[in-house]
Amino acid sequence: MFTVSRKWIWIGLEIIGGVATLCFLAFAALMGWFIFSMTPLHEKLFPFKPEDTASVLKWGGMQDAAEVEQVIRAKASERSFTGDHLDLYILKMKSFSTEKALAGGKWRQGPLEDEIQKKAVDFALMMESSEREEGVHHSGFPTKEELASKPYLFCFPWISLGSRDVHASTVLIYDPETQKLYVIDSKT
Repeated sequence: MFTVSRKWIWIGLEIIGGVATLCFLAFAALMGWFIFSMTPLHEKLFPFKPEDTASVLKWGGMQDAAEVEQVIRAKASERSFTGDHLDLYILKMKSFSTEKALAGGKWRQGPLEDEIQKKAVDFALMMESSEREEGVHHSGFPTKEELASKPYLFCFPWISLGSRDVHASTVLIYDPETQKLYVIDSKT
């Protein structure tokens, strides 16, 4: 009788050991993918293509009135446990209807008058500039001075405030002259 119960205990321990080993391997694979997804190699192997831009255009309500010709820059960061992230896109537009954008009510012609929108742009540019590598003076995004001096279009799908300070925003900026759409989606 004792040998039979010892046999079942041994089988139970083998099952528990096998399940633990499978869990460990699954966790190791998940961690490996997480680390790999933060490397530059991941961006080279899985590039952001013009057909992937539908969600970005949808933020501004332009999915039917705009078409992306080329992705100049795309960086989608991993989300932290609290949702902190910084996604940056520069898109060369094949077509972008300024009239439809302004008529839709989501877009504003610059210069901006609303203080919260100004703070959202400042926050977005601050987040973008924190991403620049040392030695890189211009990342392709317009500066605050350029935004004030040219007739850019602005869209703010999301602004989150904490005691009147912006701590998260999605800002879309369109330059009609160069036909570029700049997108900064960030949260700290």
